[in-house]
Amino acid sequence: MERKYRRRTGACGMSRPALAGFAALFAVSGAGPIWTGPAAAGPVEDALAYCRSVGDNNMINAVPPDMLERTAKKLGVTLPANEPARAVWRCMDGAVMVCIAGGKRFCGRADTQVVPSPEARKYCHDNPSAVDVPSWATGRDTIFAWRCEGPEPIVSGAVRSVDKRGFVKEYWQAYTPDKQ
Repeated sequence: MERKYRRRTGACGMSRPALAGFAALFAVSGAGPIWTGPAAAGPVEDALAYCRSVGDNNMINAVPPDMLERTAKKLGVTLPANEPARAVWRCMDGAVMVCIAGGKRFCGRADTQVVPSPEARKYCHDNPSAVDVPSWATGRDTIFAWRCEGPEPIVSGAVRSVDKRGFVKEYWQAYTPDKQ
């Protein structure tokens, strides 16, 4: 029996993880943060106080300048001076969580669906014996590694884990300010 794969989509035809990815891309592309409330634009103390008060908030915000250096150090990333908006934060359990997008690191919500993308299907059609399907074909938001079995993309296994809010655990770290 042939399996029919169909991604769940929203009103605009994009999957929910893709929409989250689009929102994160917007947030980290330099176009500005998604949410521009007082905590998004203020200093680190505003972000810390905001997260303590709300507990959880999945809205991704650009990292304030006074958090940027410590965020990059915490994540082991060197940021070019002209791309500070790639660093983002959100709230989980009252803590500020930070992530820096780039390469294969995706800061939006993770795609946990075991459904191949149209690009992965095309890749396997064109490369039926491929051991790995590249992330440009699977989507950087997926937590799975994919391989080709003939023209069909097949999950090799999970390569990332997801936190309780739906983000890739390995990409997000709790932000702790320097002790004064």
